Amino acid sequence: MKNLIFLFAVCSLVMAGCYYDKTDELNPGVGLFTPCDTTHPVKYSTHILYIVNNYCYSCHQGTNPSSGYHLDSYQAIFTQVQAGSLYNDIHNLHGAHQMPPSFVLDSCYMKQFDSWIANGAPNN
Repeated sequence: MKNLIFLFAVCSLVMAGCYYDKTDELNPGVGLFTPCDTTHPVKYSTHILYIVNNYCYSCHQGTNPSSGYHLDSYQAIFTQVQAGSLYNDIHNLHGAHQMPPSFVLDSCYMKQFDSWIANGAPNN
């Protein structure tokens, strides 16, 4: 009888532990929208501004910005988008200077910029 109770307790613990193995089935939709998701509209205020604040502002703001490019406002960024220089610098194309200069920007951030630019670079 003790063996039967022990076996039942072990089986119960094993079955209870398996319950959490399929959290994506238990909670559908969780994790579908991540910061690097480009299937949802990329917004200037939440996506692009975050990237620019963290990777561009330190050099491209103030009275003497690097290479003369100000990236401290939407209009300044939009001007660089229209000129094509922002896209070229991020992707290191056509003899552009790689930006940021010390490393390659994360591919998810590049995709977000690409999506935002492809949608007309709206101020949203």
